[in-house]
Amino acid sequence: MKGSNDKRIDGTLRDLKIRPTKVRKDVLGLFSRVEFALSHADIERHIKQKFDRVTIYRTLEMFEKSGLIHKVIDDTGVTKYASHGYGGCDVHFRHHKTNHLHFKCTECGNIYCMCSVEVPKIDFPIDFELKILKLSAEGICKKCLSKGNKTT
Repeated sequence: MKGSNDKRIDGTLRDLKIRPTKVRKDVLGLFSRVEFALSHADIERHIKQKFDRVTIYRTLEMFEKSGLIHKVIDDTGVTKYASHGYGGCDVHFRHHKTNHLHFKCTECGNIYCMCSVEVPKIDFPIDFELKILKLSAEGICKKCLSKGNKTT
């Protein structure tokens, strides 16, 4: 019998008219288990079954287009992908706030979406149209704080 998370993943993919292949279920399952953004290399390391790199890239592109994940560029220029299922974002991966805060832990380097943090409204001049506001913060995440990894 399938676990409830497996059923939820299958249902999420089917709702979006995405065929639930093994790679798609494994990648989405990984995003459902982690609280932080993942690079392509992170995804390859964490998935038990090895898939072709291009297949994983195509899966990430498909998930991004469908609104399951979004790109986050870290301060070294590496593209990471974050699900919309943590930090106050909708638990079913979708309907996230477009403008939300990204928090980078200075200890472990993980990047978290902070959808529950209120983003201030910014009034732009009338001859400018804001599409996306990218906000970032740095500090120590709850996991590192609980381990005592606090540097001053």
